[in-house]
Amino acid sequence: MAEVQEALEGMGMSKAQGRRLGRQMLDAAKQEAKRMGRAADLYREGDGDRILEAATSDPKAQHLLERLKRQGVTDEDFRQWHNLSLLEKLCLREQDNAALSGLVLQQRDRGPSSGAAAERVEAQFPLYTWDIDEIDEADPHARLPIELKSRVNAYQLRRIITDPEKLRAEIEHAGSFNAHVREQVARDAL
Repeated sequence: MAEVQEALEGMGMSKAQGRRLGRQMLDAAKQEAKRMGRAADLYREGDGDRILEAATSDPKAQHLLERLKRQGVTDEDFRQWHNLSLLEKLCLREQDNAALSGLVLQQRDRGPSSGAAAERVEAQFPLYTWDIDEIDEADPHARLPIELKSRVNAYQLRRIITDPEKLRAEIEHAGSFNAHVREQVARDAL
């Protein structure tokens, strides 16, 4: 909870706003776990290690890892994401959703329609899926596997600090942030 509040404060919210929104995100994450029928899994950690170990003998786990590797996911990416508890993962998703919603509202206030604002924001920021079956491997703009989140966030932060204008131009040239990520993965630059 403290990390979520700190991130929200880093986005310009007051402590009280960060605490309130952090609590809302935590509550929403818990409700989502219940809706998914996974409330019992809320605090379990370490699934990444277990799945990677199982992949040595489980063809289904091997197939999943092979598909993810074609999308640029390393074993370490997989381990990091899946070792998080479900609550941590859902809170991260809530945080992303809140940030994207705020950016869409900010864009909309500048004039474009809600649809145009959403398209603009979605093209400029990474979008993820938790389901590998939702990724159209032929579409460079398709959502990224969630397992890439930590590495993409680190890359994005590094580029924003060191060369934000060049990053913006590269994203525009690629047509979306997700296409840009795929280009960087293909070049082993991410």
